[in-house]
Amino acid sequence: MFKIKKISFVFFTLIFILSCSKKQPEFSGKYLTYTNTQEGYEIDYPSEILKPLESSPSEQVFASNDGDVSLSVSVSDIEETGPDFIFKTADLYEKKESEKFTVSDKNMGRDGFILKGYSKDKMFFCQALAINEKFYKIRFEYNKKDYDTYRDILTHIIDSFELTSAVASHNNSYDEGKLISFAFSFLSNVYWENNFNLLLKNSSSKLADFVHPEYGVRRFYNPGTTVRLFSAEENFGFDESTDFSTIPSANKFGGSIPFYDKMPDGGLCEESNDKDGVYCVIVQELPTAVDPASFESDEIKNLKIELPNDYKAILKILILNEGFIKKTFYFFDIEDKWFLFFVDDCDCSA
Repeated sequence: MFKIKKISFVFFTLIFILSCSKKQPEFSGKYLTYTNTQEGYEIDYPSEILKPLESSPSEQVFASNDGDVSLSVSVSDIEETGPDFIFKTADLYEKKESEKFTVSDKNMGRDGFILKGYSKDKMFFCQALAINEKFYKIRFEYNKKDYDTYRDILTHIIDSFELTSAVASHNNSYDEGKLISFAFSFLSNVYWENNFNLLLKNSSSKLADFVHPEYGVRRFYNPGTTVRLFSAEENFGFDESTDFSTIPSANKFGGSIPFYDKMPDGGLCEESNDKDGVYCVIVQELPTAVDPASFESDEIKNLKIELPNDYKAILKILILNEGFIKKTFYFFDIEDKWFLFFVDDCDCSA
């Protein structure tokens, strides 16, 4: 396992917030960091817009002078966990929000949920996650007419939330729940109900937050018996056999996608006896690919894959469906954020 100095509170997604293709200018105002030592977390807030109000440690509220914009962070102890607790809690929150808002989005995970909604003049965003026997909820409410400005601010707020080392000191490695939450985030936004090949081919904005601006994404694929590594400049190796139409769905799992912190046995050439679902683990190796330059020589050699010097770990996520691997992704942790570096679409003919 790779070590980290402090544990970031990983939310499902920022792509869920940034759903529009047009890139908005960043908010240029100042942020201050609020630290809650009793509950053990930190969060940034736009100090020129919001001021912290006198609150209890279990629920800190920030509000604008006119009261039109508000941010709250609440923490509660929980004894019950698991999908049933999450679904029940999400339903309760949705019912409460529906008293004043139309709930337009509800995104469920094994360990948390996201709610979005609107009224005539207002919009809200609520994100919750159960971790370390605590239930964290962040809720942001703002004026609908200022959506573009507050969308950028909300992205910063969500990304800034961290558990401090005092609370997370017993965790000296990557937390399973955080990895699963990230996997849920990624798959919910670019895999389920999408055709990933098409998103990759078209450089979809849905992928933007998961792709490192300098390194990009490459794709392992075998157009025959030889594995090659293709870049965007090579159209990722897409050919006439590439599937650009299938839309995978998570509906078969009945609303609760199973995640496993291991890799399945088999699933490539032979059907796996493991259960269908999402498998995600920290790994230390990548697939190998042939160096195309060696085709002209007497000896076929493996490609030397250039990797960034500053990555901390590699996360492998794969989807097993009907006993076979449908897609495999490799993410690199750079500066405490996971970036998609490789997609593995090789089949057993390689």
